[in-house]
Amino acid sequence: MQLRTLFIVVFGLFFNATAFADTTLETPAELYYPTVNTTAGNPDGKVTIVEFYDYNCHYCRELVPIINDVLKKNPDVRVVFRDYPMLGPSSIVAAENAISAQQQGKYLALQTLLLNSKQPLDSVVIMQYAKQTGINTKQLEQATFSYLTQQQLRENAQFAKDLEIDGVPTLFVAMTPMSTQQMTVDAYKLVSPTQKQLQAAIDLLK
Repeated sequence: MQLRTLFIVVFGLFFNATAFADTTLETPAELYYPTVNTTAGNPDGKVTIVEFYDYNCHYCRELVPIINDVLKKNPDVRVVFRDYPMLGPSSIVAAENAISAQQQGKYLALQTLLLNSKQPLDSVVIMQYAKQTGINTKQLEQATFSYLTQQQLRENAQFAKDLEIDGVPTLFVAMTPMSTQQMTVDAYKLVSPTQKQLQAAIDLLK
């Protein structure tokens, strides 16, 4: 009885780590090339991870050290962050400001502070974090209404709808398309993955 239970537990762990590998789905090449450069890792990486996330999502916050560790261990990987604010008005404000911060080359700097915030996110708190990164807050506020920022949010929302994303964090892992001319690329879809699951998807593509 104990051996049977142990087998079930071990098989369950193995299945959870590898089940996603049985199927891939077709994704548009544009998914891997955001309008605003909200990316990290190797810009020429052979494998790309696309993450849809929300700053108020607990599981998205837990994924931060996992993503960072995966990038350290995989120098041929790039990450595309797609802000998908689905958890209320403060999520939208945070996403707008983070994307806008990239006009000053500060997306990742502000993103890090927002995802590690111990305070509820609102406009005042977000501006405090922006100042910590050296962002010009006046320019930042103006940029939230810019075409680039709003286009990125519309783009992210449309991809989320087309790819039937109903929760975050949702990730897509694929070989980096050469360009948007490639039209589509097969990807593994992972929802709130463990580091083992994410690494397994990357390894399958190498």
